[in-house]
Amino acid sequence: MAPLKYPLDPITRRAIERTIEEFTNRESLDKTWDDYFRHTTHFDSKDGMTENLSPGATATLTTGGLALSTDATPDGGESARVHKSRPSDSRFDYKSPIRFLCTVAFVTVADQEILMICGSTSAHSFGFILDDAVLSGLAQTGSGSQTKITLDSSVTADQFYVLDARFFPTTGKVEYRVDGVLKGVVQATLPTANNTILWSMSVLTDNTTQKAFTVWDIDIYQRRF
Repeated sequence: MAPLKYPLDPITRRAIERTIEEFTNRESLDKTWDDYFRHTTHFDSKDGMTENLSPGATATLTTGGLALSTDATPDGGESARVHKSRPSDSRFDYKSPIRFLCTVAFVTVADQEILMICGSTSAHSFGFILDDAVLSGLAQTGSGSQTKITLDSSVTADQFYVLDARFFPTTGKVEYRVDGVLKGVVQATLPTANNTILWSMSVLTDNTTQKAFTVWDIDIYQRRF
């Protein structure tokens, strides 16, 4: 190859661009493939997912993702739950940073509790909870001890929200973002032990009208080592 020249001629410029591109791509792939576990779903199917539905409740694939709904004429204590399991492996625990993202729309916002959780709704986990139109960040231990922080006190029905929770075990905190804006931080009752639930989505209500929400996608990134 001819010696590099300055100012850069087209051949020299292209040689430098190719070298930078090759190095950047290699480093990016190493970081993505070697160092991180990633799970993503756009709900093209429900394969590998577990449903727990009270009588009349539904979990339906739609053009907007996965729609969870309680019975149209519930008599109280209704629920629609879906979760994804994962291996019980020490590599997939809460000792390394985790990022949990989901895009959701709430069909109804009052008289219900909606959980969007990285982990199990009843064990070590962190994520989001909508309770009577108030959206909060949530972290909890295996004993059920919870810490919540209000992120939005008046959620709008039928509007998509991008929810982003980032767990940092070394510094002991979870950061919560809504539509890309940091809304709050939780530093107590953080998850510590592994469980076999990767994520959970649920609608709970004791009201006498149908309650529902749609989740369009879920992304989870976790540093392996």
